[in-house]
Amino acid sequence: MSKSERLNIVLKTVMCLALANAVMSGMQIIIGLYSHSDALVADGMHTLLDLCMDGITYVACRLANRPPDKHLAYGYKRVETMACLVLALLLSAVGLGVMYESMVIRDAHQVQSEYVIAVATLTMLMNELLYRYAHTKAQTVHSDLLKASASHQRSDALSSLIVLMSAVIDLTVPGWHVDQMAAFLIGAFILKMGLKIAYRGVFELVDGGIDPKRHEQLKRFMLSNPGVQGIHCMRTRKQAGEICVDAHIITQPFISVSEGHFVGEKLRRRIMKKFKDIIDVVVHIDAEDDSYLHDIDSKLPDRARVEAVINQVVDKNQQDYTLVIHYLDEKLYLDLLSVKALTKKQAAQITQHISQSFAQQSISVSIRVYQHVSGPTEQPI
Repeated sequence: MSKSERLNIVLKTVMCLALANAVMSGMQIIIGLYSHSDALVADGMHTLLDLCMDGITYVACRLANRPPDKHLAYGYKRVETMACLVLALLLSAVGLGVMYESMVIRDAHQVQSEYVIAVATLTMLMNELLYRYAHTKAQTVHSDLLKASASHQRSDALSSLIVLMSAVIDLTVPGWHVDQMAAFLIGAFILKMGLKIAYRGVFELVDGGIDPKRHEQLKRFMLSNPGVQGIHCMRTRKQAGEICVDAHIITQPFISVSEGHFVGEKLRRRIMKKFKDIIDVVVHIDAEDDSYLHDIDSKLPDRARVEAVINQVVDKNQQDYTLVIHYLDEKLYLDLLSVKALTKKQAAQITQHISQSFAQQSISVSIRVYQHVSGPTEQPI
């Protein structure tokens, strides 16, 4: 699914929720005032708050899908996470408000009309349908923000259930106020949902990774790819429901740079094809597990220093060569390809002198000397 398709689905879902919430809040407030039901008016104000949240969600989705620029090279996805936190805080506030009302306001649910039961039933069913619709869309596009909006529709359904229960009890058994205990329990449930959404948002903002089971599944898939012999330093992070991965993979130690790049690129494309919610993969190619060198510097010399040693050993008339250097397990592996003809004795002397020069620097080295035979074909001496 492309980014534009994902955005269109999210925006259409948010617009549908906003339209439904506008109709429901107007109906609840008007009927609540007409029937002198403070509970229904309060529920209408709760739904009106949802309408405001839908507006926040719409704006956040627009901003979050802007392409990366020089100021935000990783894009604007964190805007969606921040909006998710705002929704979570508002949801938690509503939960606390419901709990407070249930304990302090003893006569908040006095029903004066049968219309309240009809409206509460209708809004409860509509909110449940809206929750299922939004939750399905959220799972399709992997949007935590849309999941938060869906959860709030579920809290609205529970809030309407409180109104319905209180209205039925007030009509059938006047004087009973069991809805106060139910309101407290529902408020606690709404608060729990808000805190759960807030936890996910904060976890994402601090670059929390995927769960261990998913992490292990991804690692097994990476190891099953051709050319990948090991994995270390693998990290994941989430951005608005999407996943970014970076990992060091171990290949055969003596392959070329271009082959290592080929293995890494094949792996990157296969991961993104297999796991649709992974949108970015950074692969670092290693010839070995070099974790032990991450906090210390290697003692091995760079190419310029190696060539300086070789040029001191090799006769000036024979300094027409190609050098391939391998760094592995804190040891130098040198392949010296001579363009000019060398005897076995000359090759042995070069190898001995180079080894002695590096031994004086306490550097372990393995040397292979080759010479051209004809064209691009080489043979070891």
